Amino acid sequence: MSPIRHRVLYRLTTAFNTVVVEQTGKRFDLAVAAATFATWHPTDYLTGYSWDAITAGCLFHAAGPPDRLLLLGRAGGTVARQLRCLLPDMHLDSIEIDPGVVELGEAYRALQATGVQVHIGDAYRFLRETEQTYDVIADDVYLTGYDDVERPRLPSPDWIRLIRDRLTPGGVALANFVTGDHHDPIFRDARSVFQRTFP
Repeated sequence: MSPIRHRVLYRLTTAFNTVVVEQTGKRFDLAVAAATFATWHPTDYLTGYSWDAITAGCLFHAAGPPDRLLLLGRAGGTVARQLRCLLPDMHLDSIEIDPGVVELGEAYRALQATGVQVHIGDAYRFLRETEQTYDVIADDVYLTGYDDVERPRLPSPDWIRLIRDRLTPGGVALANFVTGDHHDPIFRDARSVFQRTFP
């Protein structure tokens, strides 16, 4: 049996990231310093990584399948693709600050077919300015740091309350956090803020 071939297809430097498009067998990954932030396979929707947990969390809406969902930090669209497969009629908005990442996701991963409404801009500003409410808001906002991904802002009480205020009654708030090393204090602080905001 021949080994699975791995190759770098493209490299793009934007104002926010240096992104590498990698192919391993039939799978395409979008990667930045120390992290793969999106993956696509033509037939496999589940990945075995955190994206599956975010998608599963979106289904915890107590009143049944959500009608409106907001993804903060769309990146390459792994979660959007999974959700569209599971909930084909749901309205799905996504916010991504880096238009280069959106272009790569569409060029290499056929994301136009997901029917997601993509907003290019700052997720924090969008959430402050919109009057729309959502059944689920998933916060997966990360940027590329020097040698690792990092949150552009710490999860403050004001930010978590803003997410809460943009939820419909009984809505679900999700947040993805990297753990380990220097990420753990941020995760612990965020967990504490979530517990206080959603008692």
